[in-house]
Amino acid sequence: MTYRRPTRPTREDVAAEKVTRDCAARGHFYPEPQTLRPTQTQVGPRGQITNRQQTPCRECGTLRVQTWNQPEDTSGTTMILAMGTYQAPEPGDIPHLADHAARLTDEEFAAALAAAGYGDPPPAPAAQVSRDITRPQTFDLTVHVRAEQFYLLDDDATPGSIIPLPDDATSAGIIDTVPSAAVLWTGLHQGQVNLTVVVSPADPGADLHGYEDVVELTYRSTTGHIMIKELGGGTHPLAPLPNGYGDHRLRYHIRGADTAHRTETSDDPIGHHLLQIWRAPRTRPTIVKATSQWASVHARIVAPAAGPGNHPGVPPARRFLDGLA
Repeated sequence: MTYRRPTRPTREDVAAEKVTRDCAARGHFYPEPQTLRPTQTQVGPRGQITNRQQTPCRECGTLRVQTWNQPEDTSGTTMILAMGTYQAPEPGDIPHLADHAARLTDEEFAAALAAAGYGDPPPAPAAQVSRDITRPQTFDLTVHVRAEQFYLLDDDATPGSIIPLPDDATSAGIIDTVPSAAVLWTGLHQGQVNLTVVVSPADPGADLHGYEDVVELTYRSTTGHIMIKELGGGTHPLAPLPNGYGDHRLRYHIRGADTAHRTETSDDPIGHHLLQIWRAPRTRPTIVKATSQWASVHARIVAPAAGPGNHPGVPPARRFLDGLA
């Protein structure tokens, strides 16, 4: 298995872990009384129904997960045994995370960096990285696709940063990310596609009417400077990210994937792709819509394997806070 070395914690990472740790010490705040009402249902190979209910803590977002089997006979009174576990939240699941991060002192942040093995100073403030980006910037590109893929990369990364795809990559099926690199998949095997990239200081909003397939996931930039890269081909520089180093949300739209997939190769651009990028705390991948036949097969959430480079959320064990009093 291939894993990446963990990246430098951000203020949001440290604040998220501090909030979760402190909340756990007090006792999580879940709504009571608790009624078992499934939020997810799974049917097993023999028709057995397994129910799953997820309830977030109102203060830190930690999920209480209760799982139980649906009784075969529901005509009378039946005792249900539910198994309970807890799932750590992603930073973006924590209410008022920006306020918590703002209250984190420089001394606490420095101690957390040192505990995680980063003794060097934190990256330059976002205002020094991209002080002029106050409104969305749009880039209309024609990208040459090879082997059904092209890339979003930090300026210090290469396609080899993500291909072959490591086990701890975050995936929505038609886009995969690791820190500093993302691979975006297309229905077209080889040829040209039209791509619009929007770099925005805030969520520009999904275009659900203009595109058939839309997915989202988190991208961690390690430099704040990004580009679109073709496999073995050209490079298309983009605007510096509004907040520089840290987590950003990618929303990848595709129109015409089925036509592109049937065509295989083309000298003229087929369909259209839209990639939106904005600063947001890390949250889980989401399939917003997948209506093409191509996306209905390929768009799926894949849980990354556990490894030293994998940061799926704030773990129960402390990672950054050992340096804090």
